[in-house]
Amino acid sequence: MIASTIFRLPQKGITNSASRRVIGKCFNSSIGAIPYDYELSLSSSSSSSSHTLKFENVGALYKITNKKATKIKRTDATNNEEDKHDDDDDHTDETEDDMRLEDDLRVSFALPSSAREALLSVVNVILLKESYLYSVSNKSFTASNSDNDELLLVINWKPLLRMLLRTTPYLDELKEGNTPFDSLTRQSTVLKRTVALIRYSRRFFDQGINVKLNLIEDTTAKQIWNMVKDDLLYQHHSNAFYRAVILLYLFHPARCSASFYVEVMPLWLQSWSSVDRCSEADSLWITLFCRARKYIEHDQFDFGSLRRRLLTLCGYWLQIPVGGRSADKSFPIAAQARSRSVPSRLKTFASDGSGYQDGADFVAKLAKLLVFCLGKNDIHDHGDNVKDSTGSTTSGSKSDELPISHGTRDILRFFSFVGPYFNPSNTGAWTFPLGVTLHYISHDFCRRMGRDASHKILSNTHPDFAKTSSDIEPFKKHERIPDHEVVLILDAILPLCQQALYSKSSSVSRAGEASLLYLAHIDHRICSPLLDFALRALDISSVSQSHQAPAAISTMSRLIRPALRKDPTIL
Repeated sequence: MIASTIFRLPQKGITNSASRRVIGKCFNSSIGAIPYDYELSLSSSSSSSSHTLKFENVGALYKITNKKATKIKRTDATNNEEDKHDDDDDHTDETEDDMRLEDDLRVSFALPSSAREALLSVVNVILLKESYLYSVSNKSFTASNSDNDELLLVINWKPLLRMLLRTTPYLDELKEGNTPFDSLTRQSTVLKRTVALIRYSRRFFDQGINVKLNLIEDTTAKQIWNMVKDDLLYQHHSNAFYRAVILLYLFHPARCSASFYVEVMPLWLQSWSSVDRCSEADSLWITLFCRARKYIEHDQFDFGSLRRRLLTLCGYWLQIPVGGRSADKSFPIAAQARSRSVPSRLKTFASDGSGYQDGADFVAKLAKLLVFCLGKNDIHDHGDNVKDSTGSTTSGSKSDELPISHGTRDILRFFSFVGPYFNPSNTGAWTFPLGVTLHYISHDFCRRMGRDASHKILSNTHPDFAKTSSDIEPFKKHERIPDHEVVLILDAILPLCQQALYSKSSSVSRAGEASLLYLAHIDHRICSPLLDFALRALDISSVSQSHQAPAAISTMSRLIRPALRKDPTIL
């Protein structure tokens, strides 16, 4: 039971008729009025004034014994009242909820902004470290043969949404709040910590009491999807659409069942395709697909359609120029297509406030999805390859040629396309984004190889644990990339890393060094030719390569240690 004073700002309710379909119909029916409205009146004998503090139930702690869950009840005076109103959210009349919600959103905070700011900071510190509360979150799991008692912390998402509506009434684009009395810095800090609190709480949302046994009911996920579905599918290029994407990004639980993702992912892709050239919204969708990829089998969703959309938009995201011009102006010059943008007041909900970090996070998620597609075939064949009786694909050019998966083939084409832009003399707006992309692709490629090796070892030493883990996150069972495809990927990435080493941008040069270090953990034999090439720049007679000496020295300092390894344990 947490005091609502932590969560409330002095803002008015939302009554705009233009957004009533979402704010009124969806929010009122979804979040309802406060289910637990305990009032504590404080009065003084020397004064006639009194103060009322309202408390709101934001969650419960369950004890799971013999696969049965029991709520751990409080022993204070409000315990009976809590049990009495345990299901008020589901049984209150919608008309009454509409009226009570409007009144409730007008309730002001009892504590000053400085106190709320400090309390939010404390809660975020506790939730930020996953190791603190991981064992009681819905991301943890229990072995099927375990008889130990478990604890499960469940946080209700509806109080958090009501908190967000009070803090930022401009989620409705035509609604205004009361006159603020705090500085802009404090308002911004409170808002950012409020958004962070919601993001950190996703792993405690109610997805069913037996979620640790991998019996997921998707309670919260279905409620949130039903709340935003209409806006995402039918309100394109509107404030309602962007608001729905942000709410889905903030409140969507960390762990959902495979059946739920199989149902909604085609709708997500359809909604995403309806709004083009909006990098802020693209970042949110990519994050959602990154979450979903872990919990479904690779053949339950056609990742080929997602991969093709990602590769198609890479030219825009990475600022790769498309087109050209001639000296006699015979080549038509077309203006670049304009970009869309999320409404400025909504960007705070999807951004950490740093443009550089936001861009790096975006590229990291993009690389994660691209590397996930390596070694996987499409469910529907599009004519590029021919499937044989075993389900593998061949290019049809040579009968003895080893089959290459659709995902690997597309990624190799992408490397071939961006290769000329890695030339040290070819600099432009695309140089830094491509360097960061190379860094994260190499990093995630190395991580995937490591996960495959670790899962193989775990399956030999602890088969029951490995099976339970792979049942919860099926992507771990399909991490292995065919050996001949690993060779092709290394052959495609290494030349790009070598060119990035001598880039005029120091950031891209360091990204190339880090990429080589990651790839050296996969195959240490790549170090020898690279070190030999670097030593040429340090030769006393190499006058034409002296400018490569700083990059060569830095590269040698990174690759000497992995080059001395006799046999990497990862293989």
